[in-house]
Amino acid sequence: MRSHRHLHALPRQLAMYMSRQLTGATLQEIGRQFGGMHHSTVLHSINKIERMRGLDEELNGAITRLMALQQ
Repeated sequence: MRSHRHLHALPRQLAMYMSRQLTGATLQEIGRQFGGMHHSTVLHSINKIERMRGLDEELNGAITRLMALQQ
């Protein structure tokens, strides 16, 4: 079961990151929209994606393109 949760973690973290960047919603608001997650979990997700963007040019480009579609 743990591996199934892991498969969903990165897309959920990315969605939280994009929600913050594109809407300016608070961590608490984003947490509520993702099933009542604690704001610290949302913050951890956002920080993780930011770190990953700095380390992976391809991922950074993909996220940049996705966010440009929404603006």
